[in-house]
Amino acid sequence: MVVIGCLLGIIALTFLPSRRIGWGVFATFERLQRLYCGLKRRVFAYDGCSVVFYDSESDKPVLLLLHGLSADKTAWLSCALFLKQRYRLVIPDLIGHGESSYQQHKRYDTKAYIECCKALLLHLQITQYSVVGNSMGGVVAANLLNDRERDCVKAILVGPAGAKTDLTLHMIEQNFNPFLHHSVKSVFDMFSLTMRRRPPVPPSVLYYIAQHNYVDRADRLQHLFSDFVNLDNIVKDPFTLNSDNVLMIWGEEDCFAPTLDIAAWKELVGGHAKTYPGIGHMTMVECPRKTAADISHFCQ
Repeated sequence: MVVIGCLLGIIALTFLPSRRIGWGVFATFERLQRLYCGLKRRVFAYDGCSVVFYDSESDKPVLLLLHGLSADKTAWLSCALFLKQRYRLVIPDLIGHGESSYQQHKRYDTKAYIECCKALLLHLQITQYSVVGNSMGGVVAANLLNDRERDCVKAILVGPAGAKTDLTLHMIEQNFNPFLHHSVKSVFDMFSLTMRRRPPVPPSVLYYIAQHNYVDRADRLQHLFSDFVNLDNIVKDPFTLNSDNVLMIWGEEDCFAPTLDIAAWKELVGGHAKTYPGIGHMTMVECPRKTAADISHFCQ
């Protein structure tokens, strides 16, 4: 009875809107998933900043996994469970995100993220890799393939963002930042739009993520968004890469990068697109097994 009582108490605690409890549960599960995937937490000094990343440090083919704006490296943990057997996984917190450094005077546009990734790969002495990027990470992935095609073998763009599309132009014209929130409830509403098939995350963890990653970082997210989503930074001209080396994965219920954007991205990168019914913006979180299978099949 004591054991059952303790278990019920722990379960009850995970439902409390407590930042401290949410952080504890989040940190515990992050560590367990990371260890199960064979990922080690590493820190890389870059341009006066600290870049924190996961690395499975094997001799397998390398996959660089990139998150989107406002997200961080933990977004890839569920998908990593299904990729760890075939690949060496390198998963950074892009500068300004997650545990990596943020500095108010720096610029956080696509070029800055590209240079950060190149510096990390050089630091790790990786000369051949494939890259998968979600949302903002998608346009970074396309640029890495375009700039270093001999080193970057293939690019998978998961709900990519950062191109000149009707939605992007509308956000610029209206000065609308979907990541800017000043209350936990507002963040929860955004979560509902971001994912159609939300994973079974305890409410306390969602509360912690909403408070820590969004409400407490509102000024930072305004800076990051303004540097990334503007007329000077968005992609307007087609890339010169080999379109056979590009795969796009899209959730059919994606509200942040709707499937209407596929046509624009095909003009930019070519390739072909796979769409997932009933899935939103983050396929690697909503259906990690399927996303991992399509990544593996394309990269083999």
